[in-house]
Amino acid sequence: IWCSIDIRRAACEMVSLLLRAGHTRIATWGRLQTFRLDQEKLAGYRDAFAQAGMAVPEDLVFDDEIIGELDGFVPALFATDKRPSAWFGMTDEYAMRLAKVVRELGFRIPEDLSVVGMDDNEASHLFHPPLSTVRIPFSRAGVVAVDLLMRLIDNPDQTAGHVLLAHELVHRESDIPHRS
Repeated sequence: IWCSIDIRRAACEMVSLLLRAGHTRIATWGRLQTFRLDQEKLAGYRDAFAQAGMAVPEDLVFDDEIIGELDGFVPALFATDKRPSAWFGMTDEYAMRLAKVVRELGFRIPEDLSVVGMDDNEASHLFHPPLSTVRIPFSRAGVVAVDLLMRLIDNPDQTAGHVLLAHELVHRESDIPHRS
């Protein structure tokens, strides 16, 4: 039994939104060796660049196992002229942590760096500025999964169900078109 969204497609759509807004230096960081979902989101990130006919900026793809935590490497990254114009947070938490570090360095969100996330967690709309994100219907997924489980309990010969739910891109104030 599983009930989810197409994580890879959702990530691709969010990164594509940034690409259409003129951002080509889009950074991302994740727990790529540890979390399968971060691997799926990275695949979606790569898909967006491929669909746009662009090379992935490999110098902006960061794995926590290799580079470490955000607050450790971000100051050096933002001290260069090769810093990103946008950041794809594989989760809202990652995006908000990154935004905090960047603001402490004196950069403004979204004027100096557009930031987006995935989850639409409780804090994302309270964050300053409110975070653009992918809404994942967690509550709906739970209800559907329980319904599927109850059907399996009532009908043990039935095959397990799989449900793919719709996600939604939520545009708030943390991203703007890239200024050349």
